[in-house]
Amino acid sequence: MGAFLAIAHPTLYEAGCKALRNIAANPTEVQEGEAVLDILQLWASPFSAYAFSSNRASPFHRDNYSRPQWYEMLATFGPYTGGRLVFANIGVEVQYDSGTMVALSGKLLRHGVPTCSGNRVCIAQYMRDNVHARMSVKAAGWMTTELYDILSM
Repeated sequence: MGAFLAIAHPTLYEAGCKALRNIAANPTEVQEGEAVLDILQLWASPFSAYAFSSNRASPFHRDNYSRPQWYEMLATFGPYTGGRLVFANIGVEVQYDSGTMVALSGKLLRHGVPTCSGNRVCIAQYMRDNVHARMSVKAAGWMTTELYDILSM
């Protein structure tokens, strides 16, 4: 999911990595203190937060801990049928089969997942704005195609 983010929004990927590097360099700045260093040795993602759900509908919601210009990543797995991801505020519903990965602005798009048949697990990864602020990482802006031109120079 981090590799996909590096392609889909390279400046957000870099900001996420920088925030985690800053935590590693200054562990006393976070509540978990030195214990976070053990976690960061295993953490292979630019995202600062994860959420898991299993076999449940997700009511329509917006995610409040990020920024509108930032992507969160959703990946779904398991033997199930009838999976749908619904974006209520724009009237879009998409097929959400096992193995699907989606990048979305969870703060901007009101989204939810109705129940389906079988066993479904969803992993959501996102970045918390307060982590970037505490680690003095400049917030990534909107992704534009011009960023690809700048990064390829």
